[in-house]
Amino acid sequence: TTDMTLTEVTGKVYVLVNQGDLFISQAAVATPSRQLLGGVLGDSVLRVQLRAQYEDINVKSFQISSSGAAAASLVDRLELYKVGETTPFATANTAGTTCGDKTTMTANDSGDVVYCAQMNSSQLVVPRGTTLDILVRPRIKNDESGAASSSGGLLFWTGTGAVAAEGVQSSNQLTFNDEDAVSDGEIIFGRDSLGANALISGNKNDVVLSKITSIVNASPDADGTTIPTGVSPIGQFKFTAATNTNTKDGTNKATLSGVIFNVAATNVDFDGSLFKLYNKADASTKQSCTINGSATTSGSLLVECKGLIASTVNTQISSGDSVTFVLEGSVQDPNTATNSVLQVSLQNFASRSNQGYSSTTSHIDWEDKDSASTLVDFKWVESTETVVKSTSYRGQ
Repeated sequence: TTDMTLTEVTGKVYVLVNQGDLFISQAAVATPSRQLLGGVLGDSVLRVQLRAQYEDINVKSFQISSSGAAAASLVDRLELYKVGETTPFATANTAGTTCGDKTTMTANDSGDVVYCAQMNSSQLVVPRGTTLDILVRPRIKNDESGAASSSGGLLFWTGTGAVAAEGVQSSNQLTFNDEDAVSDGEIIFGRDSLGANALISGNKNDVVLSKITSIVNASPDADGTTIPTGVSPIGQFKFTAATNTNTKDGTNKATLSGVIFNVAATNVDFDGSLFKLYNKADASTKQSCTINGSATTSGSLLVECKGLIASTVNTQISSGDSVTFVLEGSVQDPNTATNSVLQVSLQNFASRSNQGYSSTTSHIDWEDKDSASTLVDFKWVESTETVVKSTSYRGQ
């Protein structure tokens, strides 16, 4: 007797292809606008994601373009990193007429500068079925090499024709995307699926020769300290500048020109004519500040201290140094009602989109300054913090 058992299972569908594809798209984690300091390696200005389909893909060359002809005098080179690594796997230099074995990609605008990274075999391989994020970091020239502060906006991008690659198993050269619905060994830009190519672009960046790296609370008073009366320091902030090597016409210094403080004064009454700013290292020299946009002396106040460069207060922050600035006020009544609170904060200073200095735009104005007469003005500070609060004082 012969017994037979029949078992039905769903078969695996196989796709037979001659070679793989490479999808290059904007990474999910965006890069913010940067203030790129002359003479050092900047943080990432572009992040792209590579995905290999059907076979491992060997990337042979990668091109990145920077907007505007000024990039040639500002950017020495671009360094390419895999996320999490501290050593670049490739360097992109100004391209000639070719990049590796392919023609330099077409610039988006006539003045754009193209940088080319040529790679040896297996220097950048994207394994089949995986994604790989790549960071692009610019190394900026110092002012002795021709760099200058620029607030015009330096943009880095890549797109159609920027990459040459081949399949590792097939050894076939990948072709440019023909934008149809069939994947047949192509490089698709700006998307993670078949379709028309799209541009991959970072955000606009500025080049600076001095840089404010942090603003923090510097008040020695703990939160909950009793609201002071009379003329007293009510908010203290420490500004720190990056160390820089930009020594042409003297080492550049970040110099505060204007600042607008948010003063939360709940049930607290001020003499509105006595707000002043001073450098904590010289409390004898002060600059008068005014309540912006309102004559009220309690509630939510905007206190503006402007014209600081022309004042006698030293607002320069030297290379690698820190300076504490103090906002002084005259409290007339610390308890006009119960539950009184007083706190000074600095807000609206960390976004490049705030190009103006006013109560409704940026609350900071600083100059990139050396001994030359030309000053470059900036209305923002590169910072992950958007609000810096000084001591929260409480009523008795």
